[in-house]
Amino acid sequence: MNNINISFVILHYQSIKTTIECIEYVRQLPSDVLKNIVIVDNASPNKSGEELKELYKNEKNVYVLVNKINEGFARGNNLGYKFSKEQLKSDIVIVMNNDVMIKQPNFISLLLHEAFKNEVYIIAPDIITPSGNHQNPYRVTSIETKEILYILLLNNFNKLAYSIPGLSKLILHVNNTRPRIRKTSKTKWENELDEIIPHGSCVVYTKKWVDNEDFAFLPKTFMYLEEYLLDEYIRKKRYKTKYIPRLKVHHLEDISTNSVNITSIAKAKFKAKHAAKSTKELLMMRIFVK
Repeated sequence: MNNINISFVILHYQSIKTTIECIEYVRQLPSDVLKNIVIVDNASPNKSGEELKELYKNEKNVYVLVNKINEGFARGNNLGYKFSKEQLKSDIVIVMNNDVMIKQPNFISLLLHEAFKNEVYIIAPDIITPSGNHQNPYRVTSIETKEILYILLLNNFNKLAYSIPGLSKLILHVNNTRPRIRKTSKTKWENELDEIIPHGSCVVYTKKWVDNEDFAFLPKTFMYLEEYLLDEYIRKKRYKTKYIPRLKVHHLEDISTNSVNITSIAKAKFKAKHAAKSTKELLMMRIFVK
């Protein structure tokens, strides 16, 4: 498999130290295949994209793309995916957050062993948080329409409530203390699973996907619910996904999002606004797209 071409697409915003750490872990991965690193700077106000471009300008197979505007999560990642597919002719594209660290030395060899099996289009690795939680499978079944409606109503209510002085702190407290829905139900992370919803912080797109699709995430939203939109598309296309727990990455969580928002209320308002838009897109896709 020496002729295989793999690209790692890393979406960057503001936090340059974290991005450099992410890049260096990828660079240290031993491999006999061509390994590219594509960094997409989403118009960081602190000009850290230009810093990265200068830092890696003489490094072979490291590319820094600097957006003029912040395209958001899906479109930002898609820029790196498209560059990897069209310019670098990659067979496999791994799209990952800048706060995902691949510390597993045999990650690429394990991936290559799985990537060309059973017509799989997307591979989801075991994503481990600092607290020891496992973020994959993100979910094992598609979201129900009634749950989409509930999320849409909730986010529209929150968007309004966070704009009202005096009420915003109360709503934030209620939302932070209410029980969370377990996305993975009682499914254990130790076992391989087919047809799961992958967590968006690290998604492996195999040659089957790259040959057929010009995007990594559906470019309908700025941020939030990318996993559900992708799942809706995957199931309509009858593409196969697979969770492989032998593949392991570490996720620091929310580095870029936290750098956008200074206060908890501002962050909650930001999330409610964009989550409401994303949920509306998901509902339209569920109803109208065949």
